[in-house]
Amino acid sequence: MRAISDRARVFWTALGTHRYGLADIAKLAAVGVAAASIYWFGYKMTALEIGLAVALVVAVLLFWIMLEYALKLTRQISDARVRISQLRHEGVRIRNDALRGVSSGPKWRAWEKRVLAWKQEVEDAIAEISRADAEWFSVLDIVPPPRLTSGVAPQGLEQKFLKLFGEHDFRVCRLGEMIRDLWGRH
Repeated sequence: MRAISDRARVFWTALGTHRYGLADIAKLAAVGVAAASIYWFGYKMTALEIGLAVALVVAVLLFWIMLEYALKLTRQISDARVRISQLRHEGVRIRNDALRGVSSGPKWRAWEKRVLAWKQEVEDAIAEISRADAEWFSVLDIVPPPRLTSGVAPQGLEQKFLKLFGEHDFRVCRLGEMIRDLWGRH
């Protein structure tokens, strides 16, 4: 029974506010079909004929509403994919800025803030498409060693820097794989 209720919920969501006007549309369709029948064919339609005609009009209307909803979702996903690609580009820029050197405490704090803000923004953008994928992206179970040249970490913060840099580098890589594997074929 859950499958039926899930489909009904999606159907009513797709209809949106249009669902409140369905009864009025059906009445207008019935009157229009009956009037057209009398005008063109010169006889009064039976209740079955009117019912079938109204059902056809309502089915066409519902198809149009569902098509509009599908188009809206397609645009939403497409816009989110573009945003995620832009965020990946920004993540690469943040990583490369660290490779040029984060030599002082204030530079480190500013870079750390950018990394954490970027991570949250990426998770939010992915959640627009799939909350499950956003959750997967946010949890790092195994992080490979950072790909770094020596001398870019600020003194006294080497371990924190290497940890955050490695996580960020891995997230940028993971985001590229997500873009390619999940959404790149569309």
